[in-house]
This record gives sequence, C-alpha cells and structure tokens, in this order.
Amino acid sequence: MRRWFPPEVNGEREVVGKNEEFLRGLGIDEFIDYTKSPLVEILTSNSNAPKIDVFLEAVGFTTTDLYKASEKFLAPGGTFPSVGPTASTPGGSILNYFWTTQFRPTWLGGVKSKFRMVSVDFTRKNADGLSNLIKDGKVKPVIDSMFSFGNAPKAYDRILTARAVGKVVIEY
Repeated sequence: MRRWFPPEVNGEREVVGKNEEFLRGLGIDEFIDYTKSPLVEILTSNSNAPKIDVFLEAVGFTTTDLYKASEKFLAPGGTFPSVGPTASTPGGSILNYFWTTQFRPTWLGGVKSKFRMVSVDFTRKNADGLSNLIKDGKVKPVIDSMFSFGNAPKAYDRILTARAVGKVVIEY
C-alpha cells in the first residue's frame, strides 16, 4: 500500500508470512517467513534491522506477545494497528488483551508503542474509494476460487482449509 499512500515517516518496511512467490508477485519488498520461527523472535532478534513505523496486524491474534515486544522493532512514535483478537481467543485472554493494549500503564510494565484497533466502515465513500483503486489498477483483488450459490457449502469448506490464497467468491 505504501506505493500508493506514502508514509509520513521514513523507515517503513513490509513484514509478511507465507506464500512468498505469490506475495513477491504483488510487489512486496521484504519477505519474512514466520513459519520457520515465531514472528516475535524474528522481529526482535536483529537489533540492527531498520525500525518499523507502522506494523499492521491484519489477521487477529490470540496473544499479546507481539505487541508487548513491539518497542524492540517499532521506530520511536511507531504505531501498532490491529484488527484485534480472533474469535478463537479464550475469554480470559480477551480480558488480558484489553488490559495489555488499552489500559496497562507503562509504570506497571505497559508498552509505550501506540496501539490502535482498526476496522473499515462500509460506507458509500469507502466503497467508491476502493472501486477507484481497483479501476486504476492500484489494487488487484485476488480470487482463490469461485462457487455457485448452490455450492456455498463447498466454498465454506474451502475457507475452513485455511489454504485459500485470496478471496473465496460465491456467485449469486
């Protein structure tokens, strides 16, 4: 995204996981394979690596370990936006998530990095903006597979495999 929306702060880098060939085809600059080592270890192990201005956590997480370590890989004033906890996060962990990311003061071991919950409001303005990015070729939707409405259960099964690369589409 930074190719179309340059950051206000220098030093941004992209951090991603699996499907290297696919992601390089989309134009990423740097690839980190979090399947070989935990991402928190990769990001915190090299103190000489450039610091990250924004780390967008767009999958959802079940622990706050990455956020708690973010001061080691975020630039000063860096931000950690996240979609929040996943549906599989245990109840007690959700309370810990909010305590760690929203309320815990630094004098009690809290993190100085800015944490932001992110979501997209589905408005006409946002839909038109996305549509224009697609029309201009700046964003290319990636479709994994398409199913007829009658095969919706098969589409759901495809999603549950966690192997879809792109969106699973049901045609109506």
